Amino acid sequence: MSTLRVLGYHRLEEPRARRLDLAPDLVSASPAVFAQHMRLLAERFHPVGADEVLAALQRRHTLPPRAVLVTFDDAYIDFVEFAWPILRAERIPATLFVPTAFVDRPAAIFWWDAVWQVVSRTNVAVVPRAAGRPLALRSWPDRLVAARILAEDFKRLPPPQRATACSHLAERLGVRVEPTRAVLGWAALRQLQADGLAIAGHGRCHELLDQLGAGAVHHEVAGCRDDLVRELGRCTALFAYPNGNVNGLAASSLQAAGFEAGFTVVHGHNVLERADPRLLRRDQVAGWRRLGLAVRLSGPVAALRTRRHRLPRV
Repeated sequence: MSTLRVLGYHRLEEPRARRLDLAPDLVSASPAVFAQHMRLLAERFHPVGADEVLAALQRRHTLPPRAVLVTFDDAYIDFVEFAWPILRAERIPATLFVPTAFVDRPAAIFWWDAVWQVVSRTNVAVVPRAAGRPLALRSWPDRLVAARILAEDFKRLPPPQRATACSHLAERLGVRVEPTRAVLGWAALRQLQADGLAIAGHGRCHELLDQLGAGAVHHEVAGCRDDLVRELGRCTALFAYPNGNVNGLAASSLQAAGFEAGFTVVHGHNVLERADPRLLRRDQVAGWRRLGLAVRLSGPVAALRTRRHRLPRV
């Protein structure tokens, strides 16, 4: 039996960075802690790459014991600065999931980063909400909490309404959202692929796929594949659902576009012989120290988390 644990990271950042342009909730670890994580994997687990996972899904290969796949979402520039040197030093393969519409578009901004810019930079002390209590913005902790709550509010909105809500929030709080220039360009992605990184799909515009109709889902999934093939010559047949949002239409679109596996954000491990390859579990790393990661990856705890967290029905 092939059992696979999958780790999902977003950004790496120094603890005291306090950036006003990029949302702090997307920071998975500091570079130093990430190095500890990778050392743990190298010493006590068996890191595997995308090709090995695909071979196991196709029943052409059995994964080694304690297999772990390392993944990063969104293609933030700090991957090259911090993550990739550590991964190469430890000889750990990784997969980068890329939202292709943001590549080489310096003016394009992830909506959660736009919300953080507004909340972190405004001089307004309180932000009203369409539903629920107003949110205080008097301190740095206040702003962190407000950004998290607003992000959850905005996730529930359909894409056009979300964009409008972001614009209204910026206007109401008197902040002009600035380009982050935080996503890797195609030239950098080509070099990373040449150096051994697997580059895979994460949609085009990072839309939540369960909120879209058939045409829009096709544009996100097949369009992402086409972008990667056009610019990189190939697309690794793995896909990470933005925010983990998936329904039957999204899962079917993956198959139609030639993706052989889709990753959720549901905790636990995967027994590949029994798993639906369109609904693979993936642990999102969020501020864990080395010991916390070791505990979550241990067999009994991973099995318990798998039982406790149910996958969506598609």
